[in-house]
Amino acid sequence: MPEEKSSILKDITKGIAYEIKLPIVSIISSSNLLKKKIDKYITQEEQVYFNLIIKNSYQVLRYVEHTTNYLMLNEEQKEPIFKKENICDYILGLCISSEIFALSKKVMLSVNVPSEPIIMAFNFELLSSAILNLLSNAIKHSKKENSIKVSIINEKDFVYIEVSDNGIGIKKEELDKIFLPYYTNSSYSKEYSGGRGLGLFLVKGIAEMHKGKVEIKSEYGKGTSAIIKIPKNLKENTNHSIGNIIKQNELDFSRELKTIVNIELSDI
Repeated sequence: MPEEKSSILKDITKGIAYEIKLPIVSIISSSNLLKKKIDKYITQEEQVYFNLIIKNSYQVLRYVEHTTNYLMLNEEQKEPIFKKENICDYILGLCISSEIFALSKKVMLSVNVPSEPIIMAFNFELLSSAILNLLSNAIKHSKKENSIKVSIINEKDFVYIEVSDNGIGIKKEELDKIFLPYYTNSSYSKEYSGGRGLGLFLVKGIAEMHKGKVEIKSEYGKGTSAIIKIPKNLKENTNHSIGNIIKQNELDFSRELKTIVNIELSDI
């Protein structure tokens, strides 16, 4: 009986999330369209209000996405869709799309990727969410003029994706708790009041869905390094293309990529 109630509750939560998502997407698209049409006729203060509507709408979408992903990670799921792509161009695209959020906090974002392409299978949406969660944490908890570095390290059997910063860091006694759902680092809460404590839990789950793992190294007051380790031998299980994100070796940022970045970094 308790299991049946739990299943019903999950179904209700998924249904509510879906019903919330549709009108929020409509609000964002309508607000963007309206703002574009009247942008030159409205005051700077009115532009701020439009931007606030759009930003908060993306934040609601973020909570919805994190909730549905949380439910997914707590259920027995079939293998996610893996598509072979050049992971270097893909991560470079994420970072370039995220740079404006870093600059808004006066934080420098740099990327170090191998010159040779690394073609491997991964799930675009899930891995995007994981990397952007790490970037979001790094940006939010860095002080002005700090720097963040994203690196791809190509080993024989694995690819390492590292996001490192010289921000406020994490206390040693809290490192073993940060992957728990809804756990919020006490050091972060003094500097930043946002977040719902699901980010690193989801990052860990997404890494494991890719048959990999995530490791956090940190020194309080000096910075943090988060490393996602993913095997290169995952098998492609779909013919579906990611789309126009990478096209003829040129970075062609699709609406899908920009939307994912806007959702995951909406609390900055």
